Amino acid sequence: MNTKLFLTLLKSGSPETYRAYKGDIDLLRRFLTTKQLRWNQANVRVMSEFVDFMVDDMKLAPATIDRRVAVASSYFDYMSDLSNGRFKNPLRARRFRRSRRRSQKPQPVGEYTLAKLLQGINNSRDYALVDLFIKSGLRISELQQLNRNSIRVQRGVCQDGKEMTLGVGEVVGKGNKRRTFLVDAETCRCLGTLLSERGNDGIDALFVSSRRGRLSTRAIRQRLHFWCKRLGIDRFRVHQLRHTFATRLADAGIDSLVLRDLMGHSSLSTTLGYFNIGEKRVKQEYFAAMEMLSRSGNDQ
Repeated sequence: MNTKLFLTLLKSGSPETYRAYKGDIDLLRRFLTTKQLRWNQANVRVMSEFVDFMVDDMKLAPATIDRRVAVASSYFDYMSDLSNGRFKNPLRARRFRRSRRRSQKPQPVGEYTLAKLLQGINNSRDYALVDLFIKSGLRISELQQLNRNSIRVQRGVCQDGKEMTLGVGEVVGKGNKRRTFLVDAETCRCLGTLLSERGNDGIDALFVSSRRGRLSTRAIRQRLHFWCKRLGIDRFRVHQLRHTFATRLADAGIDSLVLRDLMGHSSLSTTLGYFNIGEKRVKQEYFAAMEMLSRSGNDQ
């Protein structure tokens, strides 16, 4: 089957999304090739084995598996249309089950691991990379696109009168949507140190490789894995730093709607997955709300 026409239909999204979807199709093609199968031989059993392969052998994140299964399903629908229905999409069969996938709960990096990582990194660029991840909640594709002038330092006053310093930036995120992100004063200082060391090198990119080009997403992953290995830290995925950002803010009591905007989620239900509200807090919040209602009723 020729996949070129199918892939052209996906180009309406962002370039990053297109590359990811193309990689999804290529992965499935390679899997079928190892089994000496053609596209139209991908039945329910074969696709179940493909999911098992992604879980057990590749150890992919549940969200990545979801996306790859969804892209494969779209491609099979396309094949079905071309064959006038002679080919049936195996992923739409009732017998196809996805129960082998792992839990989709957020997987933040532990505080001890983060402290060890940040204390051990002695490279200003790599330190700023990790710090920016855990202070902004950016996706790796969003962080990689940043330029040296992408973040503006703004100062203001909080409601309690305290002075406030924040970094404010914009990125083109998932679904080709533009969104605003924030970082704290400490991260602004880290980035300032990095740019001061670089001087006026004439390169727009915020994070630059040793070859004076924009650091790729692959290189960013490699740098994180390098420091984990060097510092004796169990390897984890870059995306877990985004989970760490969200979990920290949720634990600190941030409003779920605010966190949704900071994360760039299209659905609030995705954001709510980061909130683990204990019984004690539920009782306290309920008591406070009822007290307020009681006072309001007495004032009338």
